[in-house]
Amino acid sequence: MHYRLPSIFCCLIVLTSSGKEVGGVLTRNTRWNAEEGPFYLTSDLLVAKNVRLTITAGTRVVVGACAGKDTAIRQYDDVDSRTVSIKIHGTLICCGKGEKRIIFAPDSSCTASPAWYGIIFHKADEQFTEITYADITGAYCGISVIRCSPTIRNAVIEHNHIGILCSDNASARVYNCVIMSNNAAGLRVVEANPCFMNNIISFNRNIGLWCDGLSKVTCAFNCISGNGDGDFFECDPELGLPVKKNKRGDSVDIFNNLRFDPIFSGSIADSTARRQDISLPTEKHLIRDTAIAAVLQSGREETKDVRNPSLGGRYRLSQYSPCIDAGNPSGPFKDRDGSRNDMGIWGGPEVINRK
Repeated sequence: MHYRLPSIFCCLIVLTSSGKEVGGVLTRNTRWNAEEGPFYLTSDLLVAKNVRLTITAGTRVVVGACAGKDTAIRQYDDVDSRTVSIKIHGTLICCGKGEKRIIFAPDSSCTASPAWYGIIFHKADEQFTEITYADITGAYCGISVIRCSPTIRNAVIEHNHIGILCSDNASARVYNCVIMSNNAAGLRVVEANPCFMNNIISFNRNIGLWCDGLSKVTCAFNCISGNGDGDFFECDPELGLPVKKNKRGDSVDIFNNLRFDPIFSGSIADSTARRQDISLPTEKHLIRDTAIAAVLQSGREETKDVRNPSLGGRYRLSQYSPCIDAGNPSGPFKDRDGSRNDMGIWGGPEVINRK
């Protein structure tokens, strides 16, 4: 069944036996539920001013090849004109949960690179606009923020050309995200003043954080390391320069940023750390009961990650990770168990208390 709303500003929804095709202009509040999906994006989607799009936990948005352009929807550049995007002028409430993440990813048959443009916040309504517990991949720019202040937290932004772009007085708040394996930059800032806190920004092909030398960026309590052509470019010269040690004894810069491998569970770094730990027996003169010590030593290879017992989750921190208890220690950022914030997507509260 196919239908269009009878207006030049309309939203196209095509019902199929296995989901919905979506695109066009949303002119009324809309909700996407996981059980009704997946949602196939084959043309630009614009959430108009004063309109709200709510995407619930577990929903999957599949991006297909561009099937045509609506002349009512502005295109930002040449790449945008050749790919599909989600443009937010109103409100986006995109709230997943720890184990029920929202996924934005290209269709497996889409071979174009980039497969889509990404999510664009342009002068978006700000009171409740946020992306939480979501994965965004395969885009030219995973998230673009222009002249507004959305909250982006506990998101995985990977395999895009640019992870997150903040420009034109944008003041996005980016907390507890994993921003990895992007091409040009994990984060790009142009004439903006965003806040980046408690994130892991590592292993991007070129730059971790790329600024313009002029923007006032808050970048604190992050792990920024292992980026191919440098962790920082045209940023505050004090960023990344180790000047002190945190409570764990790790070297950090003046803003409490780490420059170490984050050490995810199951990674090569985790295996290496585990082998080194097992290979370091207690010094003999400190052993009081050699029989018990022998039993303990023989079982050390079976040691589990107590802090993160579910090792199946993506980007969980190893027990050897420097990112554990290294995020912002203030109350609003505490982990669900009340402990200090762990950097990355498994840290921080389930819901931010908005006062």
